[in-house]
Amino acid sequence: MAPSVRDIAKQAGVSITTVSRALNSHPDISPKTRERVMKTADRVGYAVKTPKAVPSEATALAFVNAAGGRLNSPYDLELLHGIQERLLQSNAADLVLTDLRDKSSDENYGDFFRRKGVRGAILRTGTSQKPVCEQIVAEGVPVLVVAEAFENPDVGYILCESRTASQRAVEHLIHLGHRRIALVLHRRNDQDHADREAGYRDAHQEHGLDVDPSLIIRLVPNIASGANALNQLLSLPEPPTAIYFTDPEPTLGAMCRAHEIQLKVPDELSIIGFDDFDQRHQMFPTITAVCQNTRELGEEAARFALAMQAGKAPVRRTTSAFLEINRTTGAVPAKPVRIMPNGQRLD
Repeated sequence: MAPSVRDIAKQAGVSITTVSRALNSHPDISPKTRERVMKTADRVGYAVKTPKAVPSEATALAFVNAAGGRLNSPYDLELLHGIQERLLQSNAADLVLTDLRDKSSDENYGDFFRRKGVRGAILRTGTSQKPVCEQIVAEGVPVLVVAEAFENPDVGYILCESRTASQRAVEHLIHLGHRRIALVLHRRNDQDHADREAGYRDAHQEHGLDVDPSLIIRLVPNIASGANALNQLLSLPEPPTAIYFTDPEPTLGAMCRAHEIQLKVPDELSIIGFDDFDQRHQMFPTITAVCQNTRELGEEAARFALAMQAGKAPVRRTTSAFLEINRTTGAVPAKPVRIMPNGQRLD
């Protein structure tokens, strides 16, 4: 079996991260440490790859969606807006969108980013891609991850904790008399939505209520899926009297569907949504929502990423979402509204 980075680290008495950074000529590694690592690599027979031709000086900051998919959600757009604003203010680096699928099999992540002219990266990821983020860091790239926490101290991150605000949102509905409260979640496994589901369950447990699995729906978050979720939930034999939508677009879809079938919100159904910026104020009635300022999160992510790019220690920062009570939540109706799966009301 060919020697690995792990073998070099063991022989040289340093961490795997240090080996990777030394092999990639990371500026944080001292010449003495790099020399020791390189000599050890040579002794164990490790073949150091020659990097492909790269720009003479990599300075750009990359935004990478490590989870894949298109960057077209309200969250991603507001995040990018904030990142761009911070970079324009600091005039410190250009922003480039980078796709990890463009990495060739014969280069590591350090080589890949240098080939792209990238000095550091902001990573948007899901839980299942966390090992990829750790590997990128181990290969010497200054990284700031958005919306996922890491135990690995070498990985910097910033996230907005929404579990507490989600619990408050569901408790708000419980205090209004609601007992059958539905939850509509993103089907992707990530920390944000795990937090929101945990908050939903925390509120039920705190008030001695059972969670009905039929009231939890996982979907691709878009306007059509929000409308379909409303249809599905209100066609149950025992429909909910309130719904918590954990993404902005399904919230909008559900509100549009409610208007279409002349469902009165909040008199006949209470709705709590999630708002990444200020969409709640652009609907009628104004949405009660769990809120986070994603544009501000993007600005902070860019600020911390630039600091790490300049050699600062990894930043680990958590902000908090908040509940804003507006006009889409009210007392539990005397009789829950039921509809046919196609949206036709059953009066």
